[in-house]
Amino acid sequence: MLTVRAIDLANASATIALTINVADVDEAPSTPVNLMVTEATAMSLTVRWEEPDNSGPPITRYEVQHKKESEAFSTTVMVVDAGTLLHVISGLDAETAYDVRVRAVNDEGASGWAQVQGTTQMRVLRLRIRVLLEGALQ
Repeated sequence: MLTVRAIDLANASATIALTINVADVDEAPSTPVNLMVTEATAMSLTVRWEEPDNSGPPITRYEVQHKKESEAFSTTVMVVDAGTLLHVISGLDAETAYDVRVRAVNDEGASGWAQVQGTTQMRVLRLRIRVLLEGALQ
């Protein structure tokens, strides 16, 4: 409780008691920025992003999800340490479009999702051909 006293020019005064309630509002981080696919192979996508603005507690982790373009996101997330601003998603199908999304998390909540699309490359088959020669050249 706080007491406030006011005095006017005639030296009259009044006192009032005030109660101030302070509410701690949860401050989740902002959405990660500049999310992009920086590398695509036949079986993986590498995504990078930049740390978002954050006026709350420190970011504790990033969560990454991916899905084929034609499917829905599942509830499965890959957790990336707070100091890491890239993730390699492996085990993907070749020549397939994927949606990837990333969000930042701190002790007071999660940001919105940043989303990007990437397409894996064509699978290249490498064949080794041995030529067996009967009768070596002398």
